[in-house]
Amino acid sequence: MNLRWIRLAERQAGPALETRPRQEETVSLMRISDIRDTRIRNPEGEDLGDLTDIAIDRESGRIIYAVLSYGGILGFGEKHFAIPWEAVRTHPGERVFVVDVDKRTLESAPGFARDAMPREGDWSLVRTLPPEPAVQTIAGGWGGEPTGQQASEGVGAGPLSPARLSVVDLQASLRGLEYCGER
Repeated sequence: MNLRWIRLAERQAGPALETRPRQEETVSLMRISDIRDTRIRNPEGEDLGDLTDIAIDRESGRIIYAVLSYGGILGFGEKHFAIPWEAVRTHPGERVFVVDVDKRTLESAPGFARDAMPREGDWSLVRTLPPEPAVQTIAGGWGGEPTGQQASEGVGAGPLSPARLSVVDLQASLRGLEYCGER
C-alpha cells in the first residue's frame, strides 16, 4: 500500500489514540481506625451491634471477616460473630455498615469467645450472598487479577475465598461496595 494513502487515511480517521485529560473521581475513604465501633444494621434497619474488629490472615494479609459484637451491656453478655467481609456493605451518606443477617439468628446463635476467634467468616449467619456485581468487583476490580472462582467455589459457602481480600483492599472495598437496599 502506498504511504501517501496511509497518511491520508490517518488524517481522515484522526489519531488512533486520543489523549484526553482524565476526569477526577470523588473518593470517599475510611481508615481502619474509623471502622472500629461503627454501627451495623440489617437491610430492614434493625440495629445489630458494632463492628469491633477485622480478622486478617497473617500470611497473606487478606481480610477474612468483620467481628460483629451483639447484645450485652457494657461489654458483659456480649456475643461476637464472624461476618464474612464479602457480606459487609456500606450505607451511602451514613457511618453504618449493612449485613443481611436476621436479628433472631444472632439471638439464637452461640457466637464465639473473644479469645477463640474462628478461622473464617460464618456464612450460615448471612441470608443472601452478595449481588453478582459485588462478586465481580471483589474478583478483579481492586487492581488484582480476577480469581475465576464461581460462587460455589472458595472457602466456606462464600462467593470467593476471603483470602482474596487484603488490608490494602479495605479502602477500595469501602468505596466500591454499595448498600444492597430493601427487599
